[in-house]
Amino acid sequence: MNAPPDLDWLARLREQLLAIEPDMATDEQLLFDTIDGQSEVIDQLRSIVRHGIEAEVFADALARHIKTLEQRRSRFEARSDACRSTVRNAMETLGLTALKAEDFTVSIVPGRPRVIVPDIDKLPPEYVRTKQEPNLIAIAAALKALPPDETFPGAHWGNTAPIIVVRRV
Repeated sequence: MNAPPDLDWLARLREQLLAIEPDMATDEQLLFDTIDGQSEVIDQLRSIVRHGIEAEVFADALARHIKTLEQRRSRFEARSDACRSTVRNAMETLGLTALKAEDFTVSIVPGRPRVIVPDIDKLPPEYVRTKQEPNLIAIAAALKALPPDETFPGAHWGNTAPIIVVRRV
């Protein structure tokens, strides 16, 4: 990938061009064409965008591949569980507590007790964790509805940086 352009150099170039031709301040196409003709910056920017598009394509492909691999992992885990269950059931039926081979040993041991909560509402409050998080959708609606001179307790609009929108053709 090309190195990102030096933003200070770009600012100086823009100022120099505006000093030569002030109309460029209001004519973006003239400014664009002049920069494109006088430097490699536009081609560099296009190249960087293409690298970004390529990275998005790879990221999307990897996401799909990861999903496929996760499904495959789930099938292997289910197969492993089925094998263990089959061996445990057979050993219990036969009255065996151990099975030895040259590469493994299987033992049937008592299971560990686990907590089961059929009705969380019946638990005392000190045994329940509650996660608090702001309802950003409701807060945004409240902020939009506020008159300009009023504030919202605990929240405000943040200034976001401009974003780039890339439309692939």
